[in-house]
Amino acid sequence: MSKSRRKFVLVIGTGWATPARRRVARMIGATLVDCGFGLLTGNSTGIDYWVSDAFCAALRERGESPQDTFRQVSLGWTRLFRRGGLPLPGYAATAECRVPAADVEAWKREAIGRCDAAVMVGGGRGALDIARRVIEQGKPVFPLPFMGGLTGNSDYVFQEILKTWDGHPVPGVSRSQFLRLAEPWVSGTGQLRNLLRGTLAETPDVFISYRRSDAPAAAGRVANDLAEHFGARRVFLDVSGIAPSSAWDESIEGALRACA
Repeated sequence: MSKSRRKFVLVIGTGWATPARRRVARMIGATLVDCGFGLLTGNSTGIDYWVSDAFCAALRERGESPQDTFRQVSLGWTRLFRRGGLPLPGYAATAECRVPAADVEAWKREAIGRCDAAVMVGGGRGALDIARRVIEQGKPVFPLPFMGGLTGNSDYVFQEILKTWDGHPVPGVSRSQFLRLAEPWVSGTGQLRNLLRGTLAETPDVFISYRRSDAPAAAGRVANDLAEHFGARRVFLDVSGIAPSSAWDESIEGALRACA
């Protein structure tokens, strides 16, 4: 990660986690640590619990503390009466990681305001409202469309976002990139990892080098193809990657360091 502010990913979903959903949640938690992102979630059972457990376990394996990387927006015992899930405590976050919320609306404001992107694994009736509000704040949201079953509302959210894409696209991704969420996870978290890194990258880490005698159009096509796969924020091409008035040598050296 760069020295700038850490990016936080809101992970939310159903309180009724099947073994398959538990596995998905745990894989997401490990992926966030591996990519250097922070985790923001709730205090429910189900997805909230399992993504938190995997995230904090991955941090412990690295000898790191969750204090600066994990935030649990907590409804406290109010959750048992206002939210779904089994009537059991959620993940036992330490006091410095908890962010109290008085009611469901306050929970939404805190969670959406603090996150840089959101991932939805199933979810209840409020899933579409949360997704819309994330998009309205100019942040990407990634509802996983293969959850199905009881409270599998991320499938519905995925379809609704596609229906209204022309007027309300997901910020930072193309429609074809968004559709990759439907691809099976062959290894790790599949395209979700690419989409998160591509939308949240601080600096490019894919450097395109070419000679001035090469056709600029060919280099541009390569850049477009790479941006479609990795995300535009991760691709550096000197024609578009160097801001006006910036020092050329410093910009090139910085891009190369990021790709190391």
